Amino acid sequence: MELSGYYPVTRQRITNIIKLISMKKQFFAFAAAAMIIGSIVTGCGSEKATNGSDSTKTDSTAATTAPADTTKAPDTTKTDTTKKPM
Repeated sequence: MELSGYYPVTRQRITNIIKLISMKKQFFAFAAAAMIIGSIVTGCGSEKATNGSDSTKTDSTAATTAPADTTKAPDTTKTDTTKKPM
């Protein structure tokens, strides 16, 4: 009985498969280390500068304030000046 595409399992094939798996593990370990280092480097970009100012702060002078409401009627209430009984 002949099987088409059948390759006998040899010691050399098993060794090659083990090497391939080992290479994949090394590649993924390298990729994971590169990803961790990249995230650390990216996080360091928001550290405080040597002069003490934080580069991630927003400029407080650039913030706009809401304009005063001019449609509101002026307050016409008066304070009570009558003397209270004792």
